[in-house]
Amino acid sequence: MAEAGAAVALLGRTRASLDLVAVEVRARSEVDVVTIVADVTVRAEVDAAIGVIERRWGRLDTVVNAAYDSRVGSLDELTAADAEWDWRSGLLSVVHVTQAAWSLLAAAKGSIVNVSAATGLKPNSTTFSLYASTKEAVRSLTRTAACELAADGIRVNAIIPLAPSPSFTAWAQANPDEYDAIVESIPLGYLGDPVDDVGPVAVFLASAEAHYLTGTTLMADGGRGYLR
Repeated sequence: MAEAGAAVALLGRTRASLDLVAVEVRARSEVDVVTIVADVTVRAEVDAAIGVIERRWGRLDTVVNAAYDSRVGSLDELTAADAEWDWRSGLLSVVHVTQAAWSLLAAAKGSIVNVSAATGLKPNSTTFSLYASTKEAVRSLTRTAACELAADGIRVNAIIPLAPSPSFTAWAQANPDEYDAIVESIPLGYLGDPVDDVGPVAVFLASAEAHYLTGTTLMADGGRGYLR
């Protein structure tokens, strides 16, 4: 987004992590970057963050809902607390941000990009019951939000990416055979890069070129998965 010329607000729970990402953004662009410590599972903190953005720039054109702290494990080992946390982190956070940003996005005729996952589309989602169900809920919410926010000129879409994250990298290190099988199943032959391969899809969805695209899911995964 920064490389495309957008000023960027980064939200997260940890100041150190935010500062690291801000350095990466500034290395790629000279746009204005603000870091905001906020837990998106807490509505009051989301409201405060949106207030910071409004005071700083007076507008908000695009939101990317990517925050998620999942709980993975066998269904008989997961607890009610795991399920509640997963739901709050992966879905309620999207609800909070969508509601809080609604008026600013409406003023800008902006867009929302939600990050989903292909796990819920796999024939076997063993150990990923919470992750898969939450990410599928995000896709369902995307469709509903697209219909409801359209009257205010706001577009809402989802991306299913296939690219490394800290949690994915940790999983790959613990499960090298499964990781190799994933890479081998990608028709384009490589695991995508979050910035170079997935990032342009988010930029496209936020751009004027995608003005007639809403309520849909784009697979940015090298051809590995498909919607069914």
